[in-house]
Amino acid sequence: MTMSAETVAAANPALTEAEAAAAVASYGVVAAALLDAEDPGLPETLYDWCHALLVCHLLAASAPEAGLKGHTSGDYSEQRTPGATTWSLQYRETIARYAATQVVSADTGLEEAVRSDAAMPGLSLDQDGGGDSPW
Repeated sequence: MTMSAETVAAANPALTEAEAAAAVASYGVVAAALLDAEDPGLPETLYDWCHALLVCHLLAASAPEAGLKGHTSGDYSEQRTPGATTWSLQYRETIARYAATQVVSADTGLEEAVRSDAAMPGLSLDQDGGGDSPW
């Protein structure tokens, strides 16, 4: 599967098919380069989704008001990090969640699957930690 205007339109339903195609033509190559620099080995489907999210982000970030930290219009008020968009936040979350599930084995150099609940620092079932317990 390859990222397409349809994928971009799915990531940003406000875009028409023509607008999505124009966004892919304008930002597709740059978005791919940015994604390649951070790709933790995403499977093809997630790679294409992240590629589409970056295209949407670059399109939204190109608007003059994108650098604003806050905006108020009547009763509506919005605060955000400069340069952050809904799509960049989704992109970062997808990359981080996938990367958190990947561990490289020192013995083989290959990635190993790790359970998402493998590290639970607040829970310790090992009773041999010293202390006053008779067990």
